Amino acid sequence: VINGAGTVEGVVPGENLAALGHASPTAVIGDIVQSNYVVVTPDNSVWDVVAAMRSTDSAIALVAARKTDLSAGSVQGIITRKDIMDALAGDMEVFGV
Repeated sequence: VINGAGTVEGVVPGENLAALGHASPTAVIGDIVQSNYVVVTPDNSVWDVVAAMRSTDSAIALVAARKTDLSAGSVQGIITRKDIMDALAGDMEVFGV
C-alpha cells in the first residue's frame, strides 16, 4: 500500500486478503494493512532477515533495492514468517529430517 508520493506505507500479505472476504461489506484494505515491517536488501542472509524481524517483532520483511528507499519501484518483494518457516521445512525434508 503506497501513499500519494509513491512511498510504501504498509503491506497486505496475500493470506490477509482472505480476511476481507469474511469482513463487513464496508471493510477497506486499510483495515488489514500491516505497518509493522522491517526493510532488508537482497544481499541479506535469511538469518539477517530472521534477526531483524525478531528484534522488531515484525511478521513481514520488505525486500528493497536499498534499505532507505521505500518507493514502490524499489520494493522487490516481501517475506513473511510463514515463508521462512516453509523454506526451512523444505530444507529439512531434503536432509530427511
